[in-house]
Amino acid sequence: SYLDYVLGELLVNIPGITSRAMFGGHGLYLDGVIFGMIVNDELFFKVDDSNKLDYEKLASQPFTYQGKSGKPYAMSYWQVPVEYLDNPKRLDAAVKQSTEISRRLKKK
Repeated sequence: SYLDYVLGELLVNIPGITSRAMFGGHGLYLDGVIFGMIVNDELFFKVDDSNKLDYEKLASQPFTYQGKSGKPYAMSYWQVPVEYLDNPKRLDAAVKQSTEISRRLKKK
């Protein structure tokens, strides 16, 4: 499965990553802090104003879902760019950055 690929190949060098089923996908956690999710075989990482421009420059899009009213809602998780997936150091740095974003938001 894509989850096995992400955990067993892409993120294998980062200890402490776990996953939990949620909303038809999986949440990804580092030391108990959510930093990403997998939905429909796509990988998304937590993004805020500190790194949103980096994702936009690489044509990434936010995860969106359709609400009960039919209106689309965008979440603060953005599709991980191919450029990150092809570069283990960049991917590891993005995991750590997304984890820090979630920690900061949790404190607020």
